[in-house]
Amino acid sequence: MKGKYALVHTIANIANKILPIRVEIYLRRGIPGFQVVGLASRNIRESKDRIRAAIESSGYEYPFQNITINLSPSSKKKDGSQFDLTIAVGILIASQQLDLSKYNNLFLIGELALNGDILPISNISELITFQLPTESTFLIPKINYHEMRALGKSTKLIGIDKLSEINNNTEIEDNSKSKIYFIESEFPTENNFSTINNSIKNDTLYIYDGQRLAFEAMVYALMGHHHILITGIPGSGKTMMAEIANLIQSKPNPEEWNEIYNIHQQFQPMNPNFPCRPYRIPHHSITANGLLGGGSKLQIGEISLAHNGILVLDEFGEIKSSLLQNLREPMESGIIKLHRNSQWAEFPSRFQLIALSNLCPCGNFNSGRSHCICKKDQIRTYLSKISGPILERFDIIAELHKSVVANSNNIVSEMKISLSQIQEKIQNVRLIQWERFKNKKIYSNSEIPSSEIFEYLNWSNVDIDNYNKQFKYLELSFREKLKVLRLARTIADSKIKKKVSEDDLIIAIGLREGSKTIKFLAA
Repeated sequence: MKGKYALVHTIANIANKILPIRVEIYLRRGIPGFQVVGLASRNIRESKDRIRAAIESSGYEYPFQNITINLSPSSKKKDGSQFDLTIAVGILIASQQLDLSKYNNLFLIGELALNGDILPISNISELITFQLPTESTFLIPKINYHEMRALGKSTKLIGIDKLSEINNNTEIEDNSKSKIYFIESEFPTENNFSTINNSIKNDTLYIYDGQRLAFEAMVYALMGHHHILITGIPGSGKTMMAEIANLIQSKPNPEEWNEIYNIHQQFQPMNPNFPCRPYRIPHHSITANGLLGGGSKLQIGEISLAHNGILVLDEFGEIKSSLLQNLREPMESGIIKLHRNSQWAEFPSRFQLIALSNLCPCGNFNSGRSHCICKKDQIRTYLSKISGPILERFDIIAELHKSVVANSNNIVSEMKISLSQIQEKIQNVRLIQWERFKNKKIYSNSEIPSSEIFEYLNWSNVDIDNYNKQFKYLELSFREKLKVLRLARTIADSKIKKKVSEDDLIIAIGLREGSKTIKFLAA
């Protein structure tokens, strides 16, 4: 006798790609059983007891027949608990307890509890990015629905609490032609993201003359999302500078926040109502898989967890040279491509690198007071890791100097700074860039394409000729020249100028002067 068949759909993340999954259910007479085919993981195969308890607790009858579930495409390995609701509804349709034929392309996502409650999915915001076919019905857990409302997702959705809410008499249609349903809500506006909420507890910062230039360089770096290398002797305040950067970095815009939330919600709970940029500071002994990502399951690394935020690498000269060289591509492109066990994956990694390093193994080189005990070959070997191609990836190279203390034990030439005012200025400069690149997939000046750089500088042909004459005498590579021009654009934005002037260009060149010292010592 012919069996009974049903087809429903769900969505899954497979090798970092969001794909639609066809869930086919086939019931036939025979010894009762529950088989899942189509490269399903163990947690999908063991869901049969959860699904049976949820169906019976919701007032339906579990069919004691031979049940076969096929997850298509069968060549892709599936994992996750979001298949529970899809399989349960498919079984109810196949056993003719539900008739949802009026809904075309039925998509369901949710984990089931034993009492029939529909539990939330951790990576729902990532899955919702998939573009549904027209005239589709998308059912998700109600808790996730409120999460999507806070994030301002434009996809039309409906949230449900229990499996029993889905029945033949339920009317969830509206007057629109599309059958993608949603509940009206107030989504956050762009102003909510662009306004600084002052959460800095200790607003006042005191810095001395040896830190002033490095602090200003770091502020420019935060304004344009530029990579920065800070060198200095132990105790000069390198780590403190990185911690301050976390306090005063700008808030993300809605597009950036959605990307950040999609990545982090898979690993740790985040409040969708409070957008913030990530700040990651791994230990310098981190492995390649930990920093770049990879492993047997192609997990993301620290550079992807720092996407749209700050990645701090302290003791930069102590990190393995091979690991530093692997940073070159993601620093430029903003993505990392991994290949493990015949699997390919691509992860976002548009991070801002703040690298902190001494100039020698003992740390006292060029201190002016403490004697450096390192030999020249030791210094050359130490700095050779960060010279050459990796050094070219930095937009700014700054140096910190230790404070000078007077007889009264007070630091000489101390300067008072308001962090909230600096943070507001950084945010305003980022707003200028969002407006400039609003029609492009660019968020900061550090991403300006080389083919369009002069256009964004607002230079005429005369300005370009003058620039070529000046740069002809500077020993800079094409990449270094491009980074200088991008940084000059940020400096001009900080002064609210449409055109980049010669003064802005001179400051940008000066902020790369530290590279000469490192190249000389490493030679």
